[in-house]
Amino acid sequence: MPPGNCCPAAVSDGATVMEPDFTAERETLAVLAELLIREREALVKGDLDALEPLGAQKAALVERLERLLLKGHLRDVLAPVSPADRPARQARLAAWLAKQSSTVQAAWRALLQEAARLQDLNRLNAYLVEQRLALCRQALAVLTPAGDASVYGDDGLWSTASATRERARI
Repeated sequence: MPPGNCCPAAVSDGATVMEPDFTAERETLAVLAELLIREREALVKGDLDALEPLGAQKAALVERLERLLLKGHLRDVLAPVSPADRPARQARLAAWLAKQSSTVQAAWRALLQEAARLQDLNRLNAYLVEQRLALCRQALAVLTPAGDASVYGDDGLWSTASATRERARI
């Protein structure tokens, strides 16, 4: 387990065990939140040059989060499963969580809440992409005469009659 990702907890026999505190996971989610906000800003501005590295960074952070969650305490609980096995994984997670201290349970709930917030941020970004795509489709529909998908030739000039040019100005 990465340093700072566990905290000591005393147990009844006086021994000390390490419980997960999800510090590294929370830090990863915080960086991911900042990245999603920058992604939204780039989408609003139409800054395509900024989007490419953000996409790569986002993928790397999601992979890091998966690696963190599949290490240590949760390795067996959250091991990848097929869609049909997801209910069993949920049951394993619930059983594991029930055995944890209230501190660990609270940390897990906070992690889930932050993940839900990030999911909302990601949905908003996806909505912005959908809106841009719809606008591009509308522009293409205006610029493309009915039944002719080749308004512009390879040289970038109009390849159809002047009526098409009039329609393109709309």
